[in-house]
Amino acid sequence: MDLGGDVDELWGRSSRQVPPPLKPGDTVSLTVEAIGSLVTRVAPGTEPVPLPKARRRGRERP
Repeated sequence: MDLGGDVDELWGRSSRQVPPPLKPGDTVSLTVEAIGSLVTRVAPGTEPVPLPKARRRGRERP
């Protein structure tokens, strides 16, 4: 499927995630004319690292 641009831009315009996000096991292929094709399978990622909450800062600036 050729989306012709960024998927997040497409999702932003339609307010829906169509096509759906990639998930582990999906296959992605890239073909460049006169060079060849690259095919890869999406692997599971790692769990996100928890980040501490930011400190609240007063409105006054030095």
